Amino acid sequence: MSTNPAPTKFQFISYAEFGQKFFEHAVSAERIQAQFSEMAGEESTIGPMPADPMGMVKVTAATRTGEPTIRRARGDNITFSIGIPIDLDLTIDVAPQRVKLTLGGLLPDLNILGGKIDASQKLKYKGKVSVNLTLTARAANPLLVVIEIERPSAKSVKVNLEADGILATLLQTSGVLEGEIKKAVAKEVRRELENPKLQAGLVIDVGAQMDEMA
Repeated sequence: MSTNPAPTKFQFISYAEFGQKFFEHAVSAERIQAQFSEMAGEESTIGPMPADPMGMVKVTAATRTGEPTIRRARGDNITFSIGIPIDLDLTIDVAPQRVKLTLGGLLPDLNILGGKIDASQKLKYKGKVSVNLTLTARAANPLLVVIEIERPSAKSVKVNLEADGILATLLQTSGVLEGEIKKAVAKEVRRELENPKLQAGLVIDVGAQMDEMA
């Protein structure tokens, strides 16, 4: 004797609740992590670039991007805070002359600590840099999920440097060095965010994907 299958029971929800659940599934922390993990391990070189008006000082930075961290922010919007760690090897090449560190930068032929310090050598630093980004998922016509990333500024960057040598330490204490690093790193991250492959993953055409399945 044949039996009819029991009818399926559905728990119906509102269109608004469906849309919220759909967004949270489409733009989950795991998906964002996978998208940004492609940046992990990338190495690049910034510079050499002039660090003073006279061109006496050149700065070169070798960077290596680590695994990003993703955290869902509280609120009605689907927003994530993204932390991108970067290892930094920094070299400052000073023109071969004697210099003094001041808050304004490097000035020629002045005393440091009562004597002369030859800065013709390269000043070296190792550092840890963290770039903080904010990402928000939005709905757009006709049926798109658009992921917006706030472009970082120098304020989005934190720098922790370890100087090698006395003159490198003195230059670091001026605060000028960290400020320049923050600006350079923010500029480099903005450039990375324009990567076509990354940009392509920030727009999900839901309508087109459903049409392909039909």
